[in-house]
Amino acid sequence: MHKEDKDMKMRKSAISIVLTCLFSGSVYSQEGPFVANLRGSEEVPQVESTARGIALFQLNEDSTEVTYRLSVHQVGQDEGARLTEAQLHCAPQGETGPVVADLLGQVRGGVTAPLEVSATMSDANIISEEDQTAEDGTTCSTAIGTPVTTLAELLQAIEAGNIYVNVSSEQNQEGEIRGQVVSITAGEQPTQPPAE
Repeated sequence: MHKEDKDMKMRKSAISIVLTCLFSGSVYSQEGPFVANLRGSEEVPQVESTARGIALFQLNEDSTEVTYRLSVHQVGQDEGARLTEAQLHCAPQGETGPVVADLLGQVRGGVTAPLEVSATMSDANIISEEDQTAEDGTTCSTAIGTPVTTLAELLQAIEAGNIYVNVSSEQNQEGEIRGQVVSITAGEQPTQPPAE
């Protein structure tokens, strides 16, 4: 498949995900939707990666659950990275922080893209602050100035620009691709970024 064909396929996939999130009655609310465009250049430090991704999040009407879709694709002809996990972390863009929630539990041996994950999270899926502590002792309270232990706190941190999606691989265990979670209504568009 030619690079242009793969890029078009990824754009169509991204549009499909957006439309599903926007028009699915079970996940529509006035909060969000939120998006993270994932690429290696957003990692700290930057990673040269042929993987690209998008994550979309939508709060339900009674603010008790967030439905999300994560899609990761390879750009180019190489086999690409073996993806091992995907998580939400708390930190502003350009900084690293502790894990807040798992989007894809650890996959022993990894999987190659394309990867599609759809799930729902609630307060029960947010990691407790004592378990969020990073190796350097950082918690969300120290990284962004506020705890993130509930969906309400997660949404406040997203609105403040302090939550990012991180997808790790066997090759880059600290992160293969990353993107800040922002409101689509704040101007971020859910697109697959072009090859770097």
